[in-house]
Amino acid sequence: MLTQKELDRPGIYVINNKMGLHKYVGQSYNIWRRWKKHRDLLRKNKHNNPYLQNAWNKYGERNFNLEVVEFCKDYELNDKEQYWIERLKPEYNIIKNVFEFWYTTHGKIKKEYFDNKDEEIFIRPTWHAWVYGGQDTPT
Repeated sequence: MLTQKELDRPGIYVINNKMGLHKYVGQSYNIWRRWKKHRDLLRKNKHNNPYLQNAWNKYGERNFNLEVVEFCKDYELNDKEQYWIERLKPEYNIIKNVFEFWYTTHGKIKKEYFDNKDEEIFIRPTWHAWVYGGQDTPT
């Protein structure tokens, strides 16, 4: 088990239902703080994810744990989270496309995601072509 100090950095985490049922993939600039926030909201029955909240209520806190799947740079968080969502297919995640979520909830994303700043057209990173477009993995 990693210590608080080791978790005070950016990365991708999984909240596992230890009964082998389902999981939730998330990202954070500070994994320790985000795990604490998840637990606080779940304990108060106020989490904004009803799938995770209902499972927490049904199976109890003791049946959930945090697993770090990857530490990364803060600017890599969206790419890495999308990769792990596609790989692990977490059942508790409501949002399956990190980039569309950021675009629709925040209106604008970093300029590298837009083709034309006037029209604000969303451009996916190149790896999306093989993840979402059915193309073979680039070599």
